[in-house]
Order: sequence, then structure tokens, then C-alpha cells
Amino acid sequence: MPPAEPSTSTRQQRRWLRPDGMSLYSDGLTLGEGPRWHDGALWVSDPQKGGIWTDSGGTWAFTPLAAQSNGLWFLPDGRLVGAVMREKRVGLWDGAGFGAYADLSAVAAGPLGDMVGDRHGGLYVDDVGYAAHLGEQPRPGRLIYVTPDRRATVAAEGVEFPNGLAIIDDGRTLVVAETWAQRLTAFTIGAGGQLTDRRLFADLAAVVHPEARPDGICAAAHGVWVCTLTAHAIALVDQSGRLAQISIGDGHPVACCLDTAGRLFVTVAETGSVPVLEAAANKALKSRVDVYEPVTTFNGGSEMTTAGDGNLPDLEEHVQNLRRVQLYMVRMEMQKSVDSPMDYLAPHIQEHILWLEAQEENGVLFLSGANADGDQWDGSGVAIIRAPSLEAAVAISDTEPFHREGLRVNTVHGWQLNEGNVRLSLNLLTNKFNLS
Repeated sequence: MPPAEPSTSTRQQRRWLRPDGMSLYSDGLTLGEGPRWHDGALWVSDPQKGGIWTDSGGTWAFTPLAAQSNGLWFLPDGRLVGAVMREKRVGLWDGAGFGAYADLSAVAAGPLGDMVGDRHGGLYVDDVGYAAHLGEQPRPGRLIYVTPDRRATVAAEGVEFPNGLAIIDDGRTLVVAETWAQRLTAFTIGAGGQLTDRRLFADLAAVVHPEARPDGICAAAHGVWVCTLTAHAIALVDQSGRLAQISIGDGHPVACCLDTAGRLFVTVAETGSVPVLEAAANKALKSRVDVYEPVTTFNGGSEMTTAGDGNLPDLEEHVQNLRRVQLYMVRMEMQKSVDSPMDYLAPHIQEHILWLEAQEENGVLFLSGANADGDQWDGSGVAIIRAPSLEAAVAISDTEPFHREGLRVNTVHGWQLNEGNVRLSLNLLTNKFNLS
């Protein structure tokens, strides 16, 4: 949900390329929140219009609500529940509105925001912490856990405007968007839904854009998709940094979800030339739902730039975009010169290979290779990795087995991706590919 506190900054006009595979799914919304895909249909709350949208009946239709929902979730048995914003409760959808399900009034202080559920039927709900529409001053919010038997408890305190929620790592980690803090924060999910080990998941001002304030998020196969309300972009991030980014032009991405085929649905608010927070406060928004085909390749963590409407970024902006692709180079030099590097490294080479595979699987490893000329190899190599900071990159490098065992010395430097060209061809008949 957009924060109600007005912004003090304005964004310069930018021109972005639109990615392939995007199409309009629906329009007519005022503000699209909590999108969820279920059983072949999309459901979206529209708190400013005062209702809920869905095409579950075959056509895109709006149902007005007496008690407005924000976050939506489908329970394991297929029933829809909604976080009823100003009644401090979770309601059960009955086809016309949200009836009784769980009372949160004993633990909630402010309006309710997003909601996500676990495999057991438990629910995590944002408590924003203050009612801006009543003139209350900003204060930290909390996360509330609703147990499968509908008891509400406080799972985490001191969350700076909690917004989008996602559960990742096969149910082991909860990620929350803290809008004012411009970050995603992660918790370990324990027995009974308790949250522990609070930690930074992604500093969006650092890895996406200085003006990026997260709104809705959703879990992906690798990382989390985040709608950066004030940065005009959707980004795929994990703890290593930014994996991909889609620019929205002049629109403001609010919330997102994936369907079972991997399509990404994004609610986008249009404000004309008015800043989004001001437009939201004045209820002057118009919104739509865009859908993107499954994302299968990334420009090395850069923005997904493909043929669009022909509006190319100017040179200064193009250079700025490239420089935001912050990676780190790990130079792996031999501790000493040896006649046979392979024999020298052999006791730990299997462990080294497993380390590389783990970094690749976790989205850390961007590129790696040996410093070799034909059959001539001195035992050294280079790896390009993703990390949120130089310190984090050094910590990752220190775990590499050859370095850890004193066989090689690793040095880490910042490295920014600027130019290059990679082509991948796939022969569908022979199932062979060529990288050039």
C-alpha cells in the first residue's frame, strides 16, 4: 500500500525501454493491492475504489465492499481471506464480502496492510502502526501472526511501515518490505510461526535506485520480486543483490504476484505529472494490471532492455544505468609458483567445484574461469560475483576452499558491468546450445 505521508522529493523525467512479453491484463482500477492468482483467475483489492476485482467469473468484474480488504491470501483449502484494513480483522470471503474469520483488535494498532500465508494455514499480516488518515503521527508497525486455529499474536515489532510480504526458502524465511527504510528485511520462521534472526535482505536504495521505496513483493523461484513504488521499476533481488529489473516508464508499480506458469502480474498506478504519494493522498490515481511472460534470462543483473516503443535513454542516463550494475571481481592468485598446479590443488579441487556450484545455485556467481592460454595454466583464476557490498563480497571470497586452505590468495575489487555482447543459440532438434 502507498504510504500516506507525502514525499519531499520529486523525480526527474526519465525514458525507459519496455521489456518484451508485457501486455495489458486489465484496467479500470483506482489502486490495485494484494494481487493473488488462484484457480485460473486473478484477484485484486482496490481500497481507494472500495472493493475487489476478479475475473473468476469469466470477465473482469468489480464487487463493492462495505469492509475494505487490502492484503489477500488463499488458505490451503482454497478459501480466500482478506486483511480488512480499518476493522483490525481478517475476513473470510463469502462471495459478496469478508465475513468473520480472525479478530486482531487485541494486538493491532493501525490499519492492516499486506498478508501472506504458510503451508499450515497460518497468516502473517502487516499492522502499519498508525492511521495517517486520522492525522496520527508516523510510528513503527508490527507483524501479526494468525495461527491456523485463528489466534492472533505479535510476531515482530518495530517495523518501519511494513508493506509487502513473502515467504521463501521453502517456508523457512519471511521477507517484509519496510517502505520508509527502503529495504527488505528477512526473518527466520520458527515453530508456531514465531519470527527470529531479523536481518537485512536487500538495501534497495543501494542495489536498485536511490529513490526506491518498496511496496508490494512476491516470492520467486530465486529471490523476491519487489515493486519500487517511487523508482518506476520492478526488481528481482536476493541477498546477493539485484538479479533483474524491469522499468515501468512513467508508471508506479504497486503490487505483484506470480501465477502457476511463472507469469508476473503487476498493478501499476498512473498519476500524470503528480508525485505518486500526493496522488494517493488526493485519491487521484488510475491503475491497471500488466502481465509479463516468464523471465528466463537476465542482463547480468542489469535492466531488461529489449525492443519497445523506440524511445532510447539518453547517453547520460544510459551510463548511469550501467554503473548501477555493481559486481565484484575476485582475483585468485597462487600462493607460490608450482610445476603442476593441478596436482598442487587436487586435494581440495572437488570442494572448490562444490563451492562454485553452491554460489551459482544461490545466484551469487556471475562468471568464473581460469587464467589459461590453451593447455598452459598457472593455477590462478577470476570470479565475478554478486554481493550487496565489498565487505560482503570479501566474506564470500574467504569461504572459497583454495583460499581458505592457503593454496591461493584471493583479492576482491568492485567491478561494474559496462559493455559487452553475449549470444546464446539453441538447436531444438538436437537439444544443443552454443554460447558465443
